[in-house]
Amino acid sequence: MVRIIRLLRLKHSISLVELKAVTGLSTQRLSQIELQPEKSTERQKDFMCRALDRVAAARKERAAALERDCLIT
Repeated sequence: MVRIIRLLRLKHSISLVELKAVTGLSTQRLSQIELQPEKSTERQKDFMCRALDRVAAARKERAAALERDCLIT
């Protein structure tokens, strides 16, 4: 599951730095979780999925703000 999370992250151009911003974990720790699925707990897997959801929500908010700004100009 965690390797799938890495693939999704890369597919959608989500950087480890972007994940760091929503999780508070270091990029090294995030990478370790992604690259060592056999050592990852269910809690960590769920945590990573929720983090990806938060990134998606933040991107959606920024896109909506950009669209509003474009309508004003």
